[in-house]
Amino acid sequence: LQEKVDTNLEWGTVTSNQYTYDLAGNQILDETFQNGALNFKNHCRYDDNNNLIEEKIIQIGQENFIEIIHHSITYQ
Repeated sequence: LQEKVDTNLEWGTVTSNQYTYDLAGNQILDETFQNGALNFKNHCRYDDNNNLIEEKIIQIGQENFIEIIHHSITYQ
């Protein structure tokens, strides 16, 4: 899946989710646009064993309030 588009006729919004993958098939980028404006972005990194090791999430809310969440994962 590379793109999913949802249309809300009641609210007049079009939401587009766009997905990008690495060569191993891991989802590395998830972006959400509402009426063409970016409002969510999730960027992921994986190790050589395809384990998720880092995730950065950006959420853009009302009045362009930006929330950034970043976490790393360590496997033992």
